[in-house]
Amino acid sequence: MRFTIMATGHSTDGLLKMHGSVHAAHEADLRTPPGSTPFHGVYEHRDWVEQSDAIEHELRKRGVHFLPVPWKRPLQ
Repeated sequence: MRFTIMATGHSTDGLLKMHGSVHAAHEADLRTPPGSTPFHGVYEHRDWVEQSDAIEHELRKRGVHFLPVPWKRPLQ
């Protein structure tokens, strides 16, 4: 996970904002009507999950409360 190294260098507030953006993209893609292409492609591009996992790992290390992104695993 390349993003793991970068996640450690961000402020807690910055990590929470990035995590909130991943959450919002995930929710938006889940609301995509059947037969339409999701705007963000959170399940089509693996880096969304990798970044989310790295951010969540760093937030846990810092003892910060957050709601994890509810990824459907295993990813398609």
